[in-house]
Amino acid sequence: MKTKEIVSYEAVIALVYTCLILTAMEYFFIPPRMEAILSGRELGGWFTPSLSAGLGWSASCIIGFFIIPILILRFIVKKSVISHGFSYTNFAAHLKIYLSLFILMVPLIYLAAQQPEFKYLYPFIPAAKTSLQTYLLWELAYVIQFFALEFFFRGYLL
Repeated sequence: MKTKEIVSYEAVIALVYTCLILTAMEYFFIPPRMEAILSGRELGGWFTPSLSAGLGWSASCIIGFFIIPILILRFIVKKSVISHGFSYTNFAAHLKIYLSLFILMVPLIYLAAQQPEFKYLYPFIPAAKTSLQTYLLWELAYVIQFFALEFFFRGYLL
């Protein structure tokens, strides 16, 4: 008589990978630590991140939270990314709800953005405040990494 598997190999792979990537992200790839690495300083300090450090962090998020999990799904677990939430099915049917919620949030976000604390913290990369081109580059990188992060936690892990 066969015994039931208590934990699937897919779950073990996902959890081990999650431990590895989250540890690497915390200790090496967050923008202030990326700044230390890029500038040759010791990792113990907390440094104001440059655009290069921010873009490095964004790239590490895209690779660690999106590309590698897709490769794990495709070649190790042998499952489709569609089975892990990467699909546009019914997107158009829900577009009205998404737009309504977005419109509802815009005034609240605007009010929050007027606060001195918000202006001090955002954007995370101070260099993004220096020019429109730098700001747009940083925001594009930030949006893409956010997409990767959402895929990882709401698609791959769930």
